[in-house]
Amino acid sequence: MKYSDIKSSVLAIFRQTATIVPFIKGPPGAGKTALALDIFRSLDIPEPNILVLRPSLREAVDFLGVPEVVDHVSQWSPPSEIHQLREGRWGVLIDELSDAATSVQNVMCGLIFDRQIGKVVFSPDVYLIATGNRTRDKSGANRVVSKLSNRTLNLQFESDVDDWTDWAVGAGIDPMLIQFIRFRPGLLNAFDPDLESCPTPRQWEKVSRIPATLARDCYIELLAGLVGEGAAAEYLGFREIVSRIPDTAEVMAHPQRAPIPRDPAILYAYVGALAAVCDVGCIEPVLQYVRRLPPEFGVMLVRDAVRRSPEIRRQRAYVQWAMDHAELMES
Repeated sequence: MKYSDIKSSVLAIFRQTATIVPFIKGPPGAGKTALALDIFRSLDIPEPNILVLRPSLREAVDFLGVPEVVDHVSQWSPPSEIHQLREGRWGVLIDELSDAATSVQNVMCGLIFDRQIGKVVFSPDVYLIATGNRTRDKSGANRVVSKLSNRTLNLQFESDVDDWTDWAVGAGIDPMLIQFIRFRPGLLNAFDPDLESCPTPRQWEKVSRIPATLARDCYIELLAGLVGEGAAAEYLGFREIVSRIPDTAEVMAHPQRAPIPRDPAILYAYVGALAAVCDVGCIEPVLQYVRRLPPEFGVMLVRDAVRRSPEIRRQRAYVQWAMDHAELMES
C-alpha cells in the first residue's frame, strides 16, 4: 500500500477504535516512521504526547522498570515513559519493532494486545503504531514471532512517486529534485542491501539539504555517499540541464509565445522552475502558458504552484482553468 492509502485507512480505523495496532512494514528509508508520525499529528495529538519507543535498543526488563520493596513486598516500578500512558491522549510509535530480540517481542505482545505492561494499564486514548523492516532487506531485521504478527494489522508499505512529491512540495525540498524524481521515478526507492549507498526517500531528502553551490567534484562525491554513484551522476546531469531552460520571466511577459522545451528532461525542469516562482501575482500569464503545454505537464505545474501558494485557488483565472480541466485535476 502507498503512503496516502495507509494514512487514510489508519485514520479511519483510529477514529473508530484505538485497539487495533497497525504494523507498517517496508524497506529501509521508505518513510515508515514519517508516515506514523504524520498519522498521529493528523489526529491532533500534541507533539509532547507523541512517544517513540525503540524496542531494538531495550531489554525485556526495561519495560517493566526496576524492582523495589514496599511494605516488605517487592514490586516493579515502571519507567516514567510507560507510567504516563495511564491517562491522557497519546500516540505511541513502536519503531523498528522487527529489529527487536525475541524476548523483547514477547513483551510487546502484551503491550500491543493487552494494552498494558505489568500493572500499568493504558488510557483508552493511547494509539499504537509499529514499524519495521523486512528480513529480506538484510537490514538487521529479525523474524517477527507469529504471536506478535497475529496481534497486529500487518501493512506492506511501498514508495509512491505521487505521494512523495506531494509531501516534498510542502516540505521545502528543492524543486529540481522533485522534478528529477518525476522524470526518473524508478530512482525514488532503489534500495539494494548489497550496496553501501543507494536511493531511498530518506536519502533523497538529505540530498536536498546539500548546498548545490559546492565545487562540482565535491558535490557529486557527497551525492554518491547518499544515493550511490549512478543515481548521483543522473541527478547532477539533470541539474545541469537547468542551465539550458528558458527564462521563466519570458512566460510572465509573453505567455502566448514563450518557448516550450521539446526535450522531456528540460520540460520537467522548466515546469518545476515555473511552479516554484508562481504566485497570485503571476498566475494569469502562467495559466495562459499552461494551456499550451501537454496536459500532464500543465496539471503538474498548477498542482505544485497551488501547494506552495494556496491563495491561488481564490483567483478567477485559476477557478476557470480548474473548471475547464476538472477531469485531469481529479485523476
